[in-house]
Amino acid sequence: MVELRPLGVSRVFTDGRDLFTENLMPGVSVYGERLVSWRGTEFRQWDPRRSKLAALLLKGWKILPLGKGSQVLYLGAASGTTVSHVSDLCPEGTVYAVEIARRAFQKLLDIAEARHNVLPILADASAPEAYAGALSGVDFVYQDVAQRDQVEILRKNLRRGGLHALGTVPLEPYQRAHAAIVFEFAH
Repeated sequence: MVELRPLGVSRVFTDGRDLFTENLMPGVSVYGERLVSWRGTEFRQWDPRRSKLAALLLKGWKILPLGKGSQVLYLGAASGTTVSHVSDLCPEGTVYAVEIARRAFQKLLDIAEARHNVLPILADASAPEAYAGALSGVDFVYQDVAQRDQVEILRKNLRRGGLHALGTVPLEPYQRAHAAIVFEFAH
């Protein structure tokens, strides 16, 4: 039997080694991850080798302002591995998942069919004017795009300036040659 405890980040749990999110769709594994029961609730193991956000949390980052009703703009959603965990963290919110690659988008569509709070958007994250009308009240932006102009892509999607860097965290050994840069809006 697994014993979980809060990680110190809202709605994320650990067994001391691995991360877990409460499964929005009990009995359903999204990408072959392990499902465990604890205190009558089902949780999904969150793999830091498949999710840079999980890697960031395992590296000790504790600031993740996601609540049950958060409205999330996820840029570079790929096939939806991390999107599905963000969906678990915001069960009453919406995850607007933007992806341009059709093959990955098809997998993202499959996830969205099962998860009421995932809205897949087939679009180029560098052209937010194409999907801005579909968004409502976004309060959290997560970007995982591997493009040279990724800073410009983020800037275009924020539509307001004044960012303040909170920190940079190398994601080794979970993600080779990657780092997370966390920003907040300057006040």
